[in-house]
Amino acid sequence: MQVYKVDTLPVLVLDMDGVICNETDRWDDFAERTMIEGVPEMLAALAVKYSIVLQTARTGREVFWVTVRWLQEHGIAHYFDEVIFNKPFAQHYVDDKGGCISLAEFVAEETAHDAITE
Repeated sequence: MQVYKVDTLPVLVLDMDGVICNETDRWDDFAERTMIEGVPEMLAALAVKYSIVLQTARTGREVFWVTVRWLQEHGIAHYFDEVIFNKPFAQHYVDDKGGCISLAEFVAEETAHDAITE
């Protein structure tokens, strides 16, 4: 029986636009978006402690392949154990299991927690 990383580590779900890459006002420029500074290093640090899932509101066959290529070209595809498309678009998401902070804030909190517990 194969044991998957998601079965042994806590799961961290990240959004794509505005978390991994810079967001724009357009919905037809996914291939040209730039990565947010420090994302590869943050993902590398988090991948040791979490099963990372990418969830995005992006939808459509062409957008799927553009997104997959973007992740591969930026050298970060291997950090994600799962990629989920078609997240419902909304102005607000309410979830009793997690908060809404930036990736950098999350990593800073994790680092501070690790320093206290060591």
